[in-house]
Amino acid sequence: MHKLFHRCQPSPSMAVALIALTVALGGTSYAALKLPKNSVGSDQIRANAISGAKIRDGSLFANDFAAGQIPKGPRGDIGPQGPAGVSGTAGAQGATGSQGPPGVAQVIVRRRPDLVRLAPAAGAGADLVTMQLPAGQWSISAVTNGLYDGAVGATFRCFLNINGTTAPESIQAVALGVAAGLARGAVFAPEAAVSSAAPSTVVLRCNHEQAAPASSFGPDFAASRIVAIRADSLDVAAG
Repeated sequence: MHKLFHRCQPSPSMAVALIALTVALGGTSYAALKLPKNSVGSDQIRANAISGAKIRDGSLFANDFAAGQIPKGPRGDIGPQGPAGVSGTAGAQGATGSQGPPGVAQVIVRRRPDLVRLAPAAGAGADLVTMQLPAGQWSISAVTNGLYDGAVGATFRCFLNINGTTAPESIQAVALGVAAGLARGAVFAPEAAVSSAAPSTVVLRCNHEQAAPASSFGPDFAASRIVAIRADSLDVAAG
């Protein structure tokens, strides 16, 4: 028996070989577990193998997540108002615009200061002043001074003619001359009102019914004029 055990003991050379084999096998296993740097990629990681517990807190950024993955936080408080901006310099003045339409209040005056002598024949007359009025409502007043010292005397009439028609107001008639104590001068002041959607022509006209031969004073009419006042409403009546 002793001899059999003795025979089963390995020789010294065999023992060295076995030890070398063990070291070799152990070293190879260790080398296989030690991975080289940057050798693991997405292909080596099993699906769902990495959990949140394996990720270091604060190591991920917003761009590491897909759009819509990170919910929005509550709206923050309104910040303080910023400083006022620096005001710029004023721009250049614009060009003057075109003239607008006449206002509601408007006054037009037409004058004839020189003397106008009437012809002596009965019924002779003259247009003393002519005025063109824009469309609208107008109050018109005229005035002229008649002068005549003829021995016979005549009745002179002055009135306003509007668009070829005598104004509805009464014609002012005054007898002038030296016969039977007649006056040698008089002031004629006819008036009228116009309300028209179209432009109008207004004429101050005077004439005489009887023959009025020329004398020292006329028959002349002097300092004649028409004044037209435009208004948004007219109330023309005897008062």
